[in-house]
Amino acid sequence: MKCIKDRILREDYYIVNISASNESKSLQFEIAKEILDYLNSKSIKVYLLSAPDHNDLAQKLSVATKTERAVTKSIVDTFPLIHKAKGVITADTSVVHIDGTYNTPVMVLIKSIEIKLHKFAPKSNINWVIKSESKEIIQVTKNKLKESIDAFLELTN
Repeated sequence: MKCIKDRILREDYYIVNISASNESKSLQFEIAKEILDYLNSKSIKVYLLSAPDHNDLAQKLSVATKTERAVTKSIVDTFPLIHKAKGVITADTSVVHIDGTYNTPVMVLIKSIEIKLHKFAPKSNINWVIKSESKEIIQVTKNKLKESIDAFLELTN
């Protein structure tokens, strides 16, 4: 890996991870589609990532948004993808921890539960947290989502 002054040369792609440890923390189809469509409208290279048990949903999203999938067999397979990514958008805290290990910029969508945010806060130098408007599922308005993505992209460029 080439480094300049201890800075990793990142590749020009982002990762959108839809999966989390349980369904209520995973990205719902509509929100994931909104994120992918918005990034694609900006001509940003994106790889769609999911846990193996979300392959069907990921495939539907891939087709609906014309987004390439990064198919992995385990979370370990995600490490090099995350390490080289320009940034990651996720709801999964395990991916947030991996981002922190590599100091990969991360935007995390999290349910509106303060204790969870303190426990699983991102450690990457560049991070953006979007708290859900619901404590039950990740729910965010389209405007707030787009504004947050724009702010995150600005931080990573």
